[in-house]
Amino acid sequence: MDSRGRLRSFARLWLPPGLLHPLGRLLFTAGNRRALSLAAGNARFRNRHKGQRCFILCNGPSVNRQNLLALRGEIVFSVSSGYLHKDFPAFQPTYHCTPPLTYTDRFTAERAIAWFREM
Repeated sequence: MDSRGRLRSFARLWLPPGLLHPLGRLLFTAGNRRALSLAAGNARFRNRHKGQRCFILCNGPSVNRQNLLALRGEIVFSVSSGYLHKDFPAFQPTYHCTPPLTYTDRFTAERAIAWFREM
């Protein structure tokens, strides 16, 4: 168990439950200031489409067999490599999201840059 795991175990045993969540948020905030600052810009999207229907389009082999032209004019969130679908240019998603990147032997920083350029 790493030091964070030991600290969590200690906190669960010795701190009152009402203190665990606020303390956890405080520690998370302190350790992630830059990321939280960048994410704060996303607040402008809050409730932007409230009351409207929208579609979240994930991708996978089965999606390739779907006719997505019915999504034209709809609010669509596409994910990851959804841009590869043949109908993508026709319905043009309102938003396109990518997952957090994890580099491996196969998915290197160079491959990530090429992927973003391809998108």
